[in-house]
Amino acid sequence: MVKYFSLCLAILLFGICIGKCEEVCYIFGENSDSIVNDSRIISVNDTDMIPFTTAGVGGVTYNPNMTYKAIKELFIQKIEPGKVHQKTVDVLKSSGSRTIDQACDIYSYLTKHWTYVEGAKNETYDSLFNASTILAMNNKGDCNDFAILMASMLESIAGTTRIVLARGPVSSHAYAEVYLGNMVTDKTRVTQIINWLKEKYNKNEITTTRNLSSGDVWLNLDWGRNNFAVADCPGGSPPFPAKERIIVYTYKPPMTTLNPTPLSIFSSRPYGRKNVSENIEFDANRSNEVDTITNYNWDFGDKSHKEGKICVVNHTYLQGGNYTVSLIVTDERDQKNMSSLIIDVRGDQTQSKPIIESFSANPEVITPGASSNLIWATKGASSVTLSPGIGNVELNGNLRVSPNITTTYLLRSSNLNDSDEKTVRVLVRQMQPQPEKPEGILSYSPKEPMEGDVITFDASQSVDRDSNIIYYEWNFGDGNISTNKICQHVYNRYGRYIVVLTVIDESGQRNYTLKQIEVRPSAELSVDSFTFTPNPVCAGKTTTMAWTTSHAMGVTITPGIGSLEPSGSMVISPIQGMGYTIQAWNSSAHTKPKTVFLGVQQCMIDEPDQATNPSQDTGPYASSQTRAIEGCVKYLGGNIVRIGVDVVLKEVFNGNVFYIGSATTSRASGTFRIVYSIDRLQNPFNPYLIIQAFSGGKPFTDPVENVWNQDRVELLCMPTPR
Repeated sequence: MVKYFSLCLAILLFGICIGKCEEVCYIFGENSDSIVNDSRIISVNDTDMIPFTTAGVGGVTYNPNMTYKAIKELFIQKIEPGKVHQKTVDVLKSSGSRTIDQACDIYSYLTKHWTYVEGAKNETYDSLFNASTILAMNNKGDCNDFAILMASMLESIAGTTRIVLARGPVSSHAYAEVYLGNMVTDKTRVTQIINWLKEKYNKNEITTTRNLSSGDVWLNLDWGRNNFAVADCPGGSPPFPAKERIIVYTYKPPMTTLNPTPLSIFSSRPYGRKNVSENIEFDANRSNEVDTITNYNWDFGDKSHKEGKICVVNHTYLQGGNYTVSLIVTDERDQKNMSSLIIDVRGDQTQSKPIIESFSANPEVITPGASSNLIWATKGASSVTLSPGIGNVELNGNLRVSPNITTTYLLRSSNLNDSDEKTVRVLVRQMQPQPEKPEGILSYSPKEPMEGDVITFDASQSVDRDSNIIYYEWNFGDGNISTNKICQHVYNRYGRYIVVLTVIDESGQRNYTLKQIEVRPSAELSVDSFTFTPNPVCAGKTTTMAWTTSHAMGVTITPGIGSLEPSGSMVISPIQGMGYTIQAWNSSAHTKPKTVFLGVQQCMIDEPDQATNPSQDTGPYASSQTRAIEGCVKYLGGNIVRIGVDVVLKEVFNGNVFYIGSATTSRASGTFRIVYSIDRLQNPFNPYLIIQAFSGGKPFTDPVENVWNQDRVELLCMPTPR
């Protein structure tokens, strides 16, 4: 059985309600199509819990549970078309918009430049890397990473992709697919792409996924290396053997289809070397089998050209030599493609001995199932044969072979007079067991470090079961590294850091271990106290607001106070109760809030005595620095109130109310007199004064405003005292 990436994310579905789905692996064959048994894609509810098994080094496994919805959202975060677009542009060899040969360019680049490494060992599924991270790691990762990068690069050229997770009888596997189109609404386009792939890569079968109900077709982009199944083109490998598959990522609608690319293929007759003045036929009929070609542009390499709708043309060379014949085909969508062929034209009938200038195999040593490319160049030959089992070939060319056993290939070049031979051997070597990778085990202390602490990192518990670890490298996540087995490091700023330990053994195998650590701030920001004295306070009177903090650069108090020092006090005179909030802040822009409610109440004013508020213009208050206001309180009918009520004089300044003085009406005469000091006024030149009577702490009369220039006032009680 074909073994795919051994450390791929596995999916175990236990007790999940599986709905019927009509998507299956579908093989477009040479003469007929077929459905792969046990290949359906199942449907899963978003809320279903799915246990994962992520294989770690040495068989260690972790089994966290996630909902199907959480898994899909996680894969969506990793697809980054915008961040890999420039790399995709650099990789593309083909022009055009979203064409199948551009998809093949991306596939070819990744399969040739990919280095398989085991997934990072982590207790959660967060070990998946973003597409940009995979590029930064020089195309390294497991099957999940390969699928993520493949999907991102294809989406960067506006392709529609998805990622499939499949559970097999032995292991599980992830792979990407790209949307080709719909066999119901756009059968011609899909068929052209499938046939194009068969012709381009000389394949009899192309592997896809097809929805038998809707007709949607997705091209399989799976791939393997070493002793895994090798796919040398998109859709070129048999589907991974799996009984259950789920879709974990799909590009959001609307879906876009790949555009077919015309195929440029032609041959020449007679085969082998041609003669001067000989009629040579060039046949491009195979190009028209895949697509509808509207124009053939021939360049015969001798400054002669032909162009038109005819796919078979004839040409005669007047001089001997090697000529490069090129054909550019254009289809009905104005898509173009080009191919070329080198032909050898003999100048006269007198021939010298044919020479095989070069004959080689690359590589010369392969594993079972792999392929080698035979390359040759000849001179002076009219025909070339290759054996065993191949026959006539071009005078100069290459051919990919996949022998099951070690094989010696014979190349024979000949003309009318003589011949030449050379051999090359392709050695088929059985795969040796792969050495195990070392396992990096890291620890650190203290377990809850603070910024500025010396942290000891220890990799001495790392193990290698078949070799010895010879190299350690720490990446602390802040731009610093160390190559010691045990080392110390200081973080100068608090935060979360990803520490990566890399270990390499004597056989060159390497592995990575990641750990996130949190570095706490060196000092905790706090509001130690925030008080009002007194609290509650009488309306119009003052209270002292005081506060203290720890490790703060300053504070902001709202409402209406603003920014102040980290610790301090101030006097305020509130007019109504409210909550005040203090917010301490430090140099790292961290804040710590605290809220205290200040109560404000209407207080009963005691009868002032002669010492503090004399009723006569005598004593220290009877001077040029004092003023007096007197009057009475009357009912609405005009009678004087003689029950004894409190009269309060206040000043309004900058929106705040300040207490100035008070008196109680006489029970005998019903009059009052308030003497106050000008020094107590906030605005001693033109203060805004308000006078009002209270009974039992509640307003007894309406206020009389702006009484600064009045010596006597009459206060009228309200219709219903409140």
